[in-house]
Amino acid sequence: VSPNYLANLFQSEGEISPKAYLTEIRMKEAGKLLLGHDSPIGEVAKAVGYRNPLHFSKIFKNYYGISPLQYRNQGGISQ
Repeated sequence: VSPNYLANLFQSEGEISPKAYLTEIRMKEAGKLLLGHDSPIGEVAKAVGYRNPLHFSKIFKNYYGISPLQYRNQGGISQ
């Protein structure tokens, strides 16, 4: 099975790309870790699969609209 075929099949079933799905899962877990632990942001980044904490922070801010530190300090996002 080619990567393109698998991605198309995944997206046709779930209305979301595999990359977007993985990012969503990682960001939700990161949010839980930020609120439930006092671990440094770099450790949270590694725990959810990002080697570079700066890249993680950029993706997190794109997803939630605030930085990981702001998220932690505000107690999460009211939705």
